[in-house]
Amino acid sequence: MRQAGHDVQQTLITELVNSSLEDKLWAVEKENAKFGNVRKITTMSKNMRQVILYMDEDDYWIVECPSLPGCVSQGSTKEEALNNIKEAIHGYITALEEDGLPVPIERFEAITVLV
Repeated sequence: MRQAGHDVQQTLITELVNSSLEDKLWAVEKENAKFGNVRKITTMSKNMRQVILYMDEDDYWIVECPSLPGCVSQGSTKEEALNNIKEAIHGYITALEEDGLPVPIERFEAITVLV
């Protein structure tokens, strides 16, 4: 039995290495469901968001959440900017839910390219 669990875990790890964030979330949730650890996939994906963090010309940190259009914040430090975007994301999602609107799923993927 221990070997079977290890094989499943190794397969899951292999699948996750070359997957998008949303695919990773679905794969983890499917495996959790097999073993009785059922959680709502939508809750997990709503609470995991990728953000872009950069410094503007006035030395403020700007942070954007691409999967939530218009969800942008800032701070004088990275930590402040990240705390502010967490609050902004929470408020954005809460407002959508209160209005009965769908919450966009995370579809953003950042890639670094050499030019």
